[in-house]
Amino acid sequence: MKPPGKRATVGIVFEEGAQPAALQFHDAGRAFGPQFGDQHVVLFRRAFYYDGEHWRSKAFSHGRVRCSVPCFQMDRKDLRALSRVRLSEARALLNAGLPDGAYYLAGYAVECALKACIAKETQRYEFPEKKRVNASHTHDLGELVKVAELQDELLAAARADPLFREYWNDVQEWSEQSRYDKHSQESAQDLIEAISGRNHGVMKWVKHYW
Repeated sequence: MKPPGKRATVGIVFEEGAQPAALQFHDAGRAFGPQFGDQHVVLFRRAFYYDGEHWRSKAFSHGRVRCSVPCFQMDRKDLRALSRVRLSEARALLNAGLPDGAYYLAGYAVECALKACIAKETQRYEFPEKKRVNASHTHDLGELVKVAELQDELLAAARADPLFREYWNDVQEWSEQSRYDKHSQESAQDLIEAISGRNHGVMKWVKHYW
């Protein structure tokens, strides 16, 4: 069955030991089985498995599986939730002494938050402009601010708050290519502070518009 507010539910059984894996996806009550190996990646919230006697389920905060048919699109609510998850993961990695991963994931918190701003401005039943859609599929944080049409708001916030301006300058230097770089504990800590600082952090500003 489809939970309220969600476009689909997903049933999934993972391979364990010598037992074969099985997948079952549900969309509006209709099951279908996608193929592995294609480019689409979908999120799932709950896995179902058979223990030999009963069907049981397990909830996940988030999960991913690669398949040929997307079960549902991400919406504003999903992007906001994913932004929080990425920031929590970055903090956990930093606390574990893993600054490379912490730095890398922290930037995705801002990316998802800005994409939530874009989603907020997308009207239901609207046929979106192709140029805007393509521009949204980027990791460039500065470009996402432009797509969300928040340049004026960003400029005003930067003028009013010098520390926010400094934080934004640090944050916009993040790139998905940072996964190939080495980062010190200090640089990862600085980025997370620039993103999540209670009074001057970038996320505090973005949340006004997401």
